Amino acid sequence: MTAVLPLATPRDVRVWVWRSLTARPATFIGLLVLLAAGTSAGLVGPRLLGELVESVRAGTARQRVDLIALVFVGVLLVQALLERFGQLVAAMFGERLLAGAREELVRQAMRLPLDAVEAGGSGELLSRATADVDKLDEGLRMAGPRILVALVMVALTSVAMVLTSPLLAGGALVAVPLLVAATRWYRPRVVPPYQRT
Repeated sequence: MTAVLPLATPRDVRVWVWRSLTARPATFIGLLVLLAAGTSAGLVGPRLLGELVESVRAGTARQRVDLIALVFVGVLLVQALLERFGQLVAAMFGERLLAGAREELVRQAMRLPLDAVEAGGSGELLSRATADVDKLDEGLRMAGPRILVALVMVALTSVAMVLTSPLLAGGALVAVPLLVAATRWYRPRVVPPYQRT
């Protein structure tokens, strides 16, 4: 049986992610601002669409309807540009983090005793340098920004709901403890099988 090279614990991964994000705070904050701005623009669209429908229903002047429609199209374009630019910044940020991860991999491999590296086999080290880093790449450039957008969308939508209709927001937010409880029950049961594959 061949020895396996050491694996990072989940805590080690969280520490690395936090250290990597805080190493470039201006870029990370800029990314968050772009994602929040794009998400905010996305929340303005439905409000304008509702205003458009209400204006048409109330028999408002055609110029007002045209103005609302033009602003709606403008907001959609701004949202698309902000989200695209946010994805671009996220990809560049992810590439920098990935380059740091590759450098760290080489540094850690150089610190290991030679017999440990040889016992693990060349396939083990090659797998770490390619497949594992590719998974990290996918997480940093694709999943990370999507998760951030989802979190910002949930936060801004919740605030908008509270400001628009506190009663409706209260009804919707009642589900939050149920979702948290279901996630806390489900996650420990589903993660281990995924980790074995």
